[in-house]
Amino acid sequence: MSLMTQTLSPNSKKPFPVAFFGNRRGLGFVALTLVIAVVVLFPLATLVLMALGGGAESLTHVIRYVLPRTLSTTAVLMMGVVVGTGVIGTISAWLVMTFRFPGRRFFLWALVLPLAIPSYLGAYAFVEFLSFTGPPQTLLRGIMGFESARDYWFPSVRNTGGAALILSLVFYFGGLQPLLLIFLPSTLLAATAGVWLFYVQHQFETTHWDSEENWDLHEAALQGSSFYVLPPVLQWLSANIGIHHVHHLYSRIPFYRLPEVLRDHKALATRNRMTIRESMANARLHLWDEGSRKLLSF
Repeated sequence: MSLMTQTLSPNSKKPFPVAFFGNRRGLGFVALTLVIAVVVLFPLATLVLMALGGGAESLTHVIRYVLPRTLSTTAVLMMGVVVGTGVIGTISAWLVMTFRFPGRRFFLWALVLPLAIPSYLGAYAFVEFLSFTGPPQTLLRGIMGFESARDYWFPSVRNTGGAALILSLVFYFGGLQPLLLIFLPSTLLAATAGVWLFYVQHQFETTHWDSEENWDLHEAALQGSSFYVLPPVLQWLSANIGIHHVHHLYSRIPFYRLPEVLRDHKALATRNRMTIRESMANARLHLWDEGSRKLLSF
């Protein structure tokens, strides 16, 4: 065989892209990935289009007042995660390499294994553990004899610092791959659904807006919030958040008892009902007309 020619043997492997996309399984995997991506990004794209449809004044308001705070918070959160993962990793590596202690052999290999922690579960566990009814504050009240939260000071965990700590733990123990495959999709989907739910449940034509001197708590709760009629599965997954007007009327009612309120009080079950199809149209309402006391589109 000359130097200028080369014969491919029957067993020679094709390049990875050719072999992957030439396989039906590979094409099916790509198609499934694209479908999932479209489903996840559709609500986010809808919100972006709604924001861009507000006109120049709305965009100016967002750029001047919303973006600076959002970008600064994001930057602080990113720096906090970088510092947090660096501190956790450095201290852990220094301890297992410098000292001999029971379990050291286990941590030598366990620290390099990925441990995928869903961010929302970590956040709930973190907040509940350090909340007023959590073990640290309960122990503190028992030792010091405090009776209420007004008797002592305890750092708040519902802030950017707490979020940075949770993300640091998720990133350090999970690694980059679980972060991209588990954390980002679940967070994007949950955040998009949450923003949509809380936005659209106050965006309907006959909602309630009033000045401070005429504002009434119960009237605003019943008139300014909707009953978002969701399928049973979505209602269960969202913890009955669709029964929003009852939640605003009396927030101490547990979410699992909200359907009982609708069954016992039929008038609440028919007030401000809004289906998913109706919510799509109501999302275009942006302007409050004082004369007709209704929300209008641009």
